[in-house]
Amino acid sequence: MTVFSAAQKDGLEQILRLMDANNLSGADVKKAAAERKKEQKSGGNEISKGEMIMRLFAYMGGALIFAGLSVFIETIWDDIGSLPRVIITLGTGFTAYICGVVFALDKRFEKAATPAFILAFIMQPMGLFVLLDEYFPGDNAALGGMVVFAPLAIQQLLTFIKFRFSSLLLYSLLYLLGFAFSFVEYFDLDRGASSLVLGTFLLLSTINMQLKEKFRELTPLFFVIATVLFFSGVYYFVGRTVFDSIALSLILSLLGFAVLKESKTLYVLCMIYIAGYFCGGPGGGWSNFDWHFYNQVTAVFTGTSLVLAGQWLRRSNYISLHPLWMFVGTSFALGGLYSLFPVALQPVAIGFAGIAIYAALLLKSRAVLAAAVLSMISFIVAYSAEHFANTIGWPIMLMALGIIILGAGFMFARLSGRIKASA
Repeated sequence: MTVFSAAQKDGLEQILRLMDANNLSGADVKKAAAERKKEQKSGGNEISKGEMIMRLFAYMGGALIFAGLSVFIETIWDDIGSLPRVIITLGTGFTAYICGVVFALDKRFEKAATPAFILAFIMQPMGLFVLLDEYFPGDNAALGGMVVFAPLAIQQLLTFIKFRFSSLLLYSLLYLLGFAFSFVEYFDLDRGASSLVLGTFLLLSTINMQLKEKFRELTPLFFVIATVLFFSGVYYFVGRTVFDSIALSLILSLLGFAVLKESKTLYVLCMIYIAGYFCGGPGGGWSNFDWHFYNQVTAVFTGTSLVLAGQWLRRSNYISLHPLWMFVGTSFALGGLYSLFPVALQPVAIGFAGIAIYAALLLKSRAVLAAAVLSMISFIVAYSAEHFANTIGWPIMLMALGIIILGAGFMFARLSGRIKASA
């Protein structure tokens, strides 16, 4: 039972009197408080035009540098020895991790820590796998996965404990999953039991994150992974048996939790699983559908429609997986555009990816931003591999252009600050 102080009791009495006088219910007050909180949150995230342009330059410059570095490594890979290969991959990843830690320790550069940790998350496991391949050759991929993912999971978990960045928790759990899958494969454990244990652990962890607002943004991805693993394990033991209804009971229990704790992702997943249960599962009713792959024009229109639908769903009160809609829609649209253009005009698609980055900043959508940046990097790498193979000058030019764009962004920010101060 909650114990209130005298001042709190007086405040509550005043609130109750006002509610009675204005014919308001507790639900009305709760709804008004939620709307006010939402307005305050959105108002605090407003981005000025100057900051938006600086971010646009930063994302585009970073994408060009990363794409140029990728093409450069691919070009020289066969011509360098073991040590340079390790330095280029593991060295880059560990340096990015150290930079992320340094940035996170200083409040002025805290925002720069996130992209550094992202680069470290990608490059460190890649570098460790290169290290194992170059100096400890073998054919046991599962053992290699355990050696790589275990220390990285510990590293990211300790860093998360220090800085409490939600992204670090994400990387920790992903590395931990990589270690768990490698562990199961190496010791040849029962797949069904392993799936059930891993799914249960991850599901309980994700439910705990859902209860904490700070980490709630991570739950969509982990609810997908956790429920797939969990219900795969459940179906392995009770599917097509007299205990088959246990799976439905568990799904309905999670559906109730999703409604009570307002988890849109878990709600949609449970509805999908319920539909699958009554349709006969993946091996039953679903197998009768005839799927066709989209051509380029259809991909563009379909992707655009998904983005628009995702944006509408985000602004509505309907339960939805709008980040997934936005990510898939943006990827479809940009991928269709790249394939639609003739070879001579394919670089124009890179410009459309830049426009998508700007649109992501306007929409404040990280899903669109991620799809646009990944699409830009993929377009540049694919175009370079097809038309500039074994050419050193091209990746160097890409990296130089990325550095110039980054510099221009910082210069714009400084000049904009001076003009604003003198106005």
